[in-house]
Amino acid sequence: MFSYRHSFHAGNHADVLKHLCQMLLIDKLKIKNKGFVYIDTHSGAGLYDLESDNAKKTNEFRQGIELLMKYQGNNPILNSMWSLFLTIIAIVIIQAHLKSPVLYYVRKTN
Repeated sequence: MFSYRHSFHAGNHADVLKHLCQMLLIDKLKIKNKGFVYIDTHSGAGLYDLESDNAKKTNEFRQGIELLMKYQGNNPILNSMWSLFLTIIAIVIIQAHLKSPVLYYVRKTN
């Protein structure tokens, strides 16, 4: 039986595309003046170490998140998504360090 372990594939091109699509979808949902709930039914550990043996075995992150980290273009959508992504990562890292659970929600602020 095939066993999928995301730690081998975290940050690859498909992972980056999936997360960008999720962020664009949430942005579209925020346009309506109504609340919404987004539940990821297939989420994994949430934070993967790209320096781990598993990630280094395939190096798939080099063609995904590593390339995006080097992006210096002026596409407003990508720049906005990248800024939001970095904010989320900072929150996750702080949260992991504090070791306390937090419920995050997305809300239209303007």
